[in-house]
Amino acid sequence: MDAGVTGADNFRRSVTQGVLTSGIVRILLFLAVLGTCGLAAGNAAQIIDVGEQFIVEMKIWHGNEYNERGERQLAEYLDYFHQEKGYMLSFNFNQKKQIGVKELRVEGKTIIEAVV
Repeated sequence: MDAGVTGADNFRRSVTQGVLTSGIVRILLFLAVLGTCGLAAGNAAQIIDVGEQFIVEMKIWHGNEYNERGERQLAEYLDYFHQEKGYMLSFNFNQKKQIGVKELRVEGKTIIEAVV
């Protein structure tokens, strides 16, 4: 919470930021599905700035080893941009995939990883 901001003002700010963030993530997901976000490049993280920066790495699932490389890559981006927390979206088209969200630590950084 910001110093000096309490009550209804803080609630409105949190709701607004949450709505903006979820909207931006939905747009990124849509663009990723269309293949216009640089997913094929393999090294394009998206930086979302809505008053604070969010580093989002998007990958298409190609197995655990590839996924772990993506997690390390995101940790390097976070280090470069002086961030402690980042987000990874993995698109898994396998029929027996395990979807969900998990939080993990990689190279001292917190990564929130969603598999869809």
